[in-house]
Amino acid sequence: MIRSIRTNTARILTTLPAILTFVILFGLVLYNFVIQVLTNAEIREASQMNDPLVMLTLSDYSSHSLGAGEGGPVSLANEYLMLIYPALVAFPVVSLWISDRGSGMVNYLDARSGRKVFWFGKLTAVFLSTFIIFTLPFLLEILLGLISFPASAKGLPGVDYSYQEDRVKLFFLPELWTKSRLLYVILMTLLFGIVSGILACFGFACSTLPFMRFRVLNFLPVVAVLYGGILLGQTFCKRTMLNYM
Repeated sequence: MIRSIRTNTARILTTLPAILTFVILFGLVLYNFVIQVLTNAEIREASQMNDPLVMLTLSDYSSHSLGAGEGGPVSLANEYLMLIYPALVAFPVVSLWISDRGSGMVNYLDARSGRKVFWFGKLTAVFLSTFIIFTLPFLLEILLGLISFPASAKGLPGVDYSYQEDRVKLFFLPELWTKSRLLYVILMTLLFGIVSGILACFGFACSTLPFMRFRVLNFLPVVAVLYGGILLGQTFCKRTMLNYM
């Protein structure tokens, strides 16, 4: 079982769609990092520089640099990421079943390991591979920020502190953010990877349905679940922010 999961995970991670997805995510991370370096370079006081743990790609704040009001650089990495996120989640795995079914690999593995073991191993591999792809670039971004910017950089991008205190109360875990921003952003990055993995598993499961014969259709279930979840969250969780921070 473990060997099968490890083999399937490695196989997914080494496919061209998975590599391209990782490259795109890491490209967005580097783009955002360069913009934040340019923004902080315009600020002479280290204590007034934007906090690197706030200006991450997954954060809404990344598009609001302190230099924006003065014509400074502004990162659009977060907007770009959210725009293509459903496609990125589905891209590495939704066509996996179609490829295996076309090559006869599904029947072979099903007969060799049993249906329950086969499905459990396949879904676990899809989840783990997606989790790795969607967490590693952003964890590296956190590390880059800690290495590149001074520890005293605690500025917030164009937001007055009274408003910020009210905004923090709406965070998913406001107490953790107040005590340790580092632990908070690491946890939220891991949660982002978990949600991505769950969406990928759902997309993969839908791709096995008889009427999902065309690859382009396999992106639709991920889009429907993602935006359906956002709509429900905005309706029933109005007092909690659903975005990164």
